Amino acid sequence: MSKLSIIALIVAALLSGLIKTGFGIGAGFFLTPLLSNFTGAKEALGIMTPFMLFTDFITIFIFWRKWDWHTLLLLGPGCCLGTVAGAYFISWASPSATEITIGTTAIIFSLVQMCQGRIHTFQLFEFKTWHFILASIFAGFASSIAHSGGIILTIFLITLCFSKERFVSTLACILLFADITKCILFNKLQILKGTMMIHGIFLLPAMLLGSWLGYKLTKKLNQKRYNFYMNLIVLISGILLLIEPKDFFP
Repeated sequence: MSKLSIIALIVAALLSGLIKTGFGIGAGFFLTPLLSNFTGAKEALGIMTPFMLFTDFITIFIFWRKWDWHTLLLLGPGCCLGTVAGAYFISWASPSATEITIGTTAIIFSLVQMCQGRIHTFQLFEFKTWHFILASIFAGFASSIAHSGGIILTIFLITLCFSKERFVSTLACILLFADITKCILFNKLQILKGTMMIHGIFLLPAMLLGSWLGYKLTKKLNQKRYNFYMNLIVLISGILLLIEPKDFFP
């Protein structure tokens, strides 16, 4: 592995911890394309998987028992189901179509939220329980093929007006279900290999440092500014998902 690749992995690990602990969303949606410049696309997907899993555990530990049980029980099972479907899908088709859908939705949502300047915009739709369940399945699917399930969950969870701590903790717990399922299936499908898990273990210090920085960032931001930056991250992630979409079939 070249020095440039090693530096890219360290930066990816640091940002994974910072963004997951600071905002709940996994950083895989833009770090995976970044790593793809140094490895193959599926290799980058596999490498980011242990990063996502380890930062889930770190974030949950930092915000221990801040999660919302009702939301976990509502969204967790569907997220796992979608993850299984997405894992088998990625073994034969590229994620282009789903990336475009997620990216477009994320851009529209974040722009509406930022322009309106208030968090309650999407509450006008009066989301029902089945909306959240469908969203969790789609989020699990997106998590497998593009590490972007957190974007979808954020669009729905942000309407619940949780505190910063509850939001991050709940989102990390839901993504933990998906990431554990993903690790098992990716290993079976040869997307995740033993050397990738070893990379993740060796890069734990960088993830811990990033998580500490994310925690400090959460404490410094007030709720209004936190909401703004959350929507900004969703907007940027949506744009990145639309950049250079791949052919639907490889």
